[in-house]
Amino acid sequence: MLNFNKVQKRIFLKVFEQFSELEKTMNKLKIQGISTENLTILKKMDLALIYASQTQPEIEKLEFQYENIFEAPVKTGIIKSQEFGTIFIGGNLTSIFLYEVKGKPIGEMSTGIYGVLRGLGATRANLNLQLNSFQKQPFMLIVRAEESLVAKLEESFENVQEEPSF
Repeated sequence: MLNFNKVQKRIFLKVFEQFSELEKTMNKLKIQGISTENLTILKKMDLALIYASQTQPEIEKLEFQYENIFEAPVKTGIIKSQEFGTIFIGGNLTSIFLYEVKGKPIGEMSTGIYGVLRGLGATRANLNLQLNSFQKQPFMLIVRAEESLVAKLEESFENVQEEPSF
């Protein structure tokens, strides 16, 4: 068997009600040495803004927030998910969600978000739990990192609901 000493990566998912909660967690992750290159944020767009065709100011606000939190310009995009509605994406995994197959972004396919995250290493149980939470809350943080780091993140969030200790 060939071993190229590749580091096994997994996905850590966490859903948030407020951007401030997400921002606080991301700052803690950065302090712990987790690069912003390992982070992606999904944000469900407000239906009232979509129906009123007033999404551009919200998109500009999100782009500004994402650039501040990532501390650099970040690739962003929008997908229309059957399960979650219109989603603004920013971070390293954006291009995967926007990758087109037969003219349609993967993230917009019937199993798009689920399929992408399972394919990247999210466990079935945690993914189902977080996607159910994402139905009710607008922000999802995705961390794609070494398996040992993801295990540490999962443990810290299991032990402390509000304040993860890293």
